This record gives sequence, structure tokens and C-alpha cells, in this order.
Amino acid sequence: MNRTRAILAATACVLAGIAMPVQAADMALTRLDCGTPQAPTAVNQRFSDTYAYGDLKLQFVFSCYLIKHDNEYMLWDTGHSMTAPNVAPKVSVVDQLAQLGVKPEQIKYIGIVHFQQRDGGHGEAG
Repeated sequence: MNRTRAILAATACVLAGIAMPVQAADMALTRLDCGTPQAPTAVNQRFSDTYAYGDLKLQFVFSCYLIKHDNEYMLWDTGHSMTAPNVAPKVSVVDQLAQLGVKPEQIKYIGIVHFQQRDGGHGEAG
């Protein structure tokens, strides 16, 4: 048994020595401010089916994320528009990207996790 382990360990060392080096990808994750409600939100109304939080209200923020992998970018969610009443971000996503040196045409992928229908109803991503 010990001889088998020794052979396996030696083989692993040899293979590790001849394995090609792996180069890590250039990756980054950046949070973007995509809106904030004007007033704190009652937690029970949105997050508890048992109303366990009493009168607790919290100030929410809406985040979007820029994900960089080598030379490709993905924008995870797009946030609220600059004209959205009561929740509009202070700086547009396009302007935030410009501050990071990224042009909108460099975004290869966009992930939409929420959307709202024009009639004001909520849709489901899927």
C-alpha cells in the first residue's frame, strides 16, 4: 500500500513538473449605482410572509454589476432609467461606465434579472 502511494506521489510530481503553466484571466467585478428609493421600505410588505419584522424599514439601493473577463464585459442588470420617478440613479449607467473607461459598445452580454411591464405590472424574467 505504501509503495502504491509512493508511486502515485512520484507520478504526480513528474506530471506537475511537465504541466504547462496556466495563465490566470484578467477578471474584475464593479458595482454600479442603479437607483435608490427616496424613502425607506417597509420590510414586512416585501420580504416576510409571516410579518416577522414588525415596523422595520430599511433604505434599499439598486445595484448593477460590471463583470470583466479578459477583454469581454457583461453588465448584470441595467437598473432604473434616469427618468424613473422616485428611484432614478444620480448618475446614468452610461456615465458610470465612462468613468471606468468602458464604452457601451464594449458590453458583450447583458443579464436582465428583473423587468417591469409598461403598464406598471411586474413581469417575471425567464
